[in-house]
Amino acid sequence: MAPALYILKVALLGDDPDDFPDGLVTHDELAGIKQMAEFISIFYGPWFLRARIAAYAPRLDLQLWNDMNCYQVRIHK
Repeated sequence: MAPALYILKVALLGDDPDDFPDGLVTHDELAGIKQMAEFISIFYGPWFLRARIAAYAPRLDLQLWNDMNCYQVRIHK
């Protein structure tokens, strides 16, 4: 979960590579960071917080799969 928190932190720090020290982040890298932050906040965060109960794991995996498929359909319309 630590790398996910770092990605969210970088995504919150700035919307432009000029917000960071010289040459630290390019436009393409920042776009990838924004996509990963969106994935973490929509899918990974809630799944991680509910995963502590082993009996819920099969249902959570299926729900995660269904949520990702629904999201993909909405994005690519």
